[in-house]
Amino acid sequence: MKAVFLNPPFKKFYNRVVRWQAVTNQGALHPPIWLLYQATMTKQSGHKVDFIDAIAENLDYQKTIDRIGDADVVVMETAASSFNNDVRFAKMIKEQRPDIKIAMSGPQVTAMPKFSMKEPIDAVIFGEADLTTKEYVDSLNQANKSDILGLVWRNGNEIVQNKPRPLIEDLDSIPVPDRSLLPMDKYSDSMFPSPFSFYYTMRGCAYKCIYCLWTHTIYRQRLRFRSPRLAAEEVLNDIKKLKLKCFYINDECFTVNKKHLMEFCRELGDPGIRWGCYFRSDNIDEEMCKRLKDSGCEIIRTSPEVGTNEGLKVINKGGTASMENDIKAFKLAKKYGFEIYASFVLGHPGETKETIKKTVEHAIELEPDTAQFAILQPLPGTPFYNYLKEKGYLLTENFDDYLNEAGSTKAVFEYPWLSHEDLVNGWHYCWRKFYMRPKFILRTGLRLLKHPKFIVPTISAYMNMRKSSLSKKVEW
Repeated sequence: MKAVFLNPPFKKFYNRVVRWQAVTNQGALHPPIWLLYQATMTKQSGHKVDFIDAIAENLDYQKTIDRIGDADVVVMETAASSFNNDVRFAKMIKEQRPDIKIAMSGPQVTAMPKFSMKEPIDAVIFGEADLTTKEYVDSLNQANKSDILGLVWRNGNEIVQNKPRPLIEDLDSIPVPDRSLLPMDKYSDSMFPSPFSFYYTMRGCAYKCIYCLWTHTIYRQRLRFRSPRLAAEEVLNDIKKLKLKCFYINDECFTVNKKHLMEFCRELGDPGIRWGCYFRSDNIDEEMCKRLKDSGCEIIRTSPEVGTNEGLKVINKGGTASMENDIKAFKLAKKYGFEIYASFVLGHPGETKETIKKTVEHAIELEPDTAQFAILQPLPGTPFYNYLKEKGYLLTENFDDYLNEAGSTKAVFEYPWLSHEDLVNGWHYCWRKFYMRPKFILRTGLRLLKHPKFIVPTISAYMNMRKSSLSKKVEW
């Protein structure tokens, strides 16, 4: 079989299956690694595989169809904010290639398996997709697909949802994703020059934040680890093969298991290129910081999220998350000279104008090198989405309304005490309040003098921010 794995065309620089399904304010574009896992396993099963990242390659709808050619099956990744677009594009494919089979995968279809079986979709791959995708392509010519776990399929006019597939317990049994299938030079990030890539040493998360899509859909609140040696070997091999300039350990929380982190860093050594990872303020310590630094880690990202301890409880941040631990962790990280990227969210249940102000004040108090403020996306499958729907706070259930024309996240919900206009204004307020400070501008300038290779990506990120998040001055 000839199988095409497709990141479908949509908005320029749109990130489909990441934490926020949108065009980032910095104009970053990240590689679709989860779809690549599926493609690699299918390729190793003996099928001819092509990978088309229409977003990265800036392909329009017709050029993408031309690239698909005479494929037997297209497996496309989808997301809530692009779902309607992706279904419409599937119809375009079928109009020109009526014999092609089209399957969809990702957290969106996992949360809504039967709902996602819109015409002309032939199959939905829900849950952890690696094995299900391979088995679906293996059995493409078989009429009966009832034995494929994690599949929704058409049996004549009937839509059949098979039993869910158990999570893969032995992550080391999964083939290393073949990044040579990707246009590696097309991916970018304000903190990581191209070519760079994401890597995973584990799957899942130990925490249950109410808006986290992957935790509540794909991972089912389970945490599994790869062999630190094999995970490090994957990175080191790709550095040589792909000439990477940097990489990122994109685990939900790389610091959740100290033993695992320490062993990975020992196996990695110092790879000689810039890299980063995620941490939580309540599970990082001095020994871990030292080990990360000795292994060449330069950037650490974290998510303080909100500006009050009460808000942390509302979002179910879990562990011993607190503003006090944020302050301690940032002080420790700065001691070791890490660049810190911090994420904050707006719009959690109980959010007010006052708590939005406290969030940006907390961000300024922590003084990360980069901060991101995002209006929460209510994504199907999450407790946050269910809460808004039950209370009647959702303004729309049409996924076309989730993004504005530029691809930025829209406020698609509001509270009786906080309108969606307030949320948007609060978003602009936070970005300007944090980034337009003379202290921040001076500190960033001094950092760029020390690291001139980041001047161009930083200016590019700033210009993108000027068009979106910094464009509106708000009195708060």
